[in-house]
Amino acid sequence: MSILRVEQASVQFNGRKAVNGVSLELDAGAFIGLIGPNGAGKTTLLRVIASLIPFTGAVFLDDVNIAAMEAKRLARRLAYMPQGHEVHWPLSAARVITLGRLPHLTSFRGPSPDDARIIRDVMERTETQQFAMRNILKLSGGERARVMLARALAVGADVLLADEPVAALDPYHQLQIMSLLRDLARHGATIIVVTHDLTLAARFCDRLILMHQGSVVAEGPSVEVLTDENLKTVYHIEAFRTKDHDQPIIVPQRRLMRD
Repeated sequence: MSILRVEQASVQFNGRKAVNGVSLELDAGAFIGLIGPNGAGKTTLLRVIASLIPFTGAVFLDDVNIAAMEAKRLARRLAYMPQGHEVHWPLSAARVITLGRLPHLTSFRGPSPDDARIIRDVMERTETQQFAMRNILKLSGGERARVMLARALAVGADVLLADEPVAALDPYHQLQIMSLLRDLARHGATIIVVTHDLTLAARFCDRLILMHQGSVVAEGPSVEVLTDENLKTVYHIEAFRTKDHDQPIIVPQRRLMRD
């Protein structure tokens, strides 16, 4: 049985369909790469699943419509890491990560020893403990991105939606974070990651969902989605490709004229 199901989700902005009748069904333990060019609808679809914007259609978590779920219960089951990693409060990195435990706290009670253990664990796994006491506004973009991912991981949710979690990271931390997310999926979490790095998506994700102009145009293993025809039609590029353990390594080589 699927843990997450999207049925005919649509979102319209200023008369344009940003998401157009998208339906998905994801099992527990899936690691999904949501790919597509800028403006394809990837972020909007994540925000639909997270119940952050109005939409038509329905999203189900364990066959329960999220529209009928109590907000705190949904916040415990589904975590969302937005793109941009903007923070507007001069808090320590550790304090920001601790905010991820809020859905589990009751009124007038601070973090429990179990909450503290979870926070220490996610800080270690994201390698954020070395700047735990620094003002998050003083961190680099990559450091801040890891803090915001740690905050999302601290929720301990069944489903994690991460919008470009590795975009600001150096190559070492890109591999580290993608490996971490794959490990979480192997232990039962359902992960959806928006990324523009097609090679990382092919290497780490079980399945890719390719969006274009608000619709899903291809879905499946990377070798079936990242075809020359799809790269030409959706991205308007030709790519040099090689193979690494049967996964494509894609290097954009030439832009193509748009129709």
